[in-house]
Amino acid sequence: YGYPLRMPEPMSTLPENYQDFGLQIGDVGVVDREGQFNVLFNICKRDDNAVNVHGVPDNFQPVEQAAVKSNDKAILTPFTYWHCRPSANDYEFESSAPAGAILILPQPVTSTTLISLGEFREVATQQALNWYEFAKKFYNDRHLDRSLYLITGFYKTTSWSLASFKRPTS
Repeated sequence: YGYPLRMPEPMSTLPENYQDFGLQIGDVGVVDREGQFNVLFNICKRDDNAVNVHGVPDNFQPVEQAAVKSNDKAILTPFTYWHCRPSANDYEFESSAPAGAILILPQPVTSTTLISLGEFREVATQQALNWYEFAKKFYNDRHLDRSLYLITGFYKTTSWSLASFKRPTS
C-alpha cells in the first residue's frame, strides 16, 4: 500500500482496544518524523467514538465504510528475487541490484482493502482543506510540513525483520 512504517505500533494515546487492533480503514493522520502513523480521526466513526479522542474537523460527517476484501494469507509480490542461504545463526542475501531493502516475514500476513475507493476519494477531495486545518490546529503548526494520509487498505503481521543496503560506488 505505498507507505511502510518504521514504527508500525499504534499510538499510545489511542484507546486501548484500538491499540490492540492497530490501523483501521478510514483512519486519517500523518506519519511523524520517527516513522509512526499518528491517527487524528477516523472518517468511518462517529465524532463521539473513542478513536476520535482528539476531536474531528469542522463539518465532519462520518462515512459508511464500504465493502472490504480481506485475505488472511496475503503474499507480497517481490520486486527483486533474492538468493538466500541460511547458515547456523544468520542468513546471507545476495542481489544484483546496487541498492535495496529486505523484508522478512516469518509470520502470516493479512491484508484488508476497500473494494471500491470512489466514496472515500470523493470525501477526501471535498474535505481535504478541513482535514488539513484540523491537523494544523492539532499540531499547533501554522504550516504543517507533513502529508495527510487516509487509510484505504493495509497489510499486517505480528513479526518481521527489515534491512536495507547500498553498495559503495567506486
